Amino acid sequence: MGKGRTWTKEEIYYLSDKYGQTSIKQIAKNLNRTQSAVRNKITRLKLGKFLENGDYIVFNQLKIALGYSGSGSYMNKSWIKDRGLPVHRKKVEKIKDIKGTIKRLLGYLIEKKTTSYRNR
Repeated sequence: MGKGRTWTKEEIYYLSDKYGQTSIKQIAKNLNRTQSAVRNKITRLKLGKFLENGDYIVFNQLKIALGYSGSGSYMNKSWIKDRGLPVHRKKVEKIKDIKGTIKRLLGYLIEKKTTSYRNR
C-alpha cells in the first residue's frame, strides 16, 4: 500500500468539521484527495458513523424519541408537509424478488457453514 500526502492540521479540521454534513465525495473533492483516503482518515480519527456526526436525526429516531409507534404517515403529513419540517430524503431500493433473494442468501450461508466444517 502506497503512502500518500501527509494530512495538514487544516485538512483534518475541515474533515472533522464537515463530516456528517457534507458528502465524502464532496469532502474528497474539496481537499483534492481520493474518497478512499478520506474514509481511511475518518476511521483513523475515529469520527464515528456519518449519521451520528450531523446536526439532524433520522425520521425513525424522531418517532422513537417522541414515543410514537405508528407507521409515520400522520407525522409525515402533519410535521413535514404541513409545518415544513426540513428533511433530507434518501432513496432506498426495494428488492423485487424478496423470496428468491432470501433463498439465495440462506443457500450461500448454509454452503459457507458446511464448507467451514469440512475444512476443520
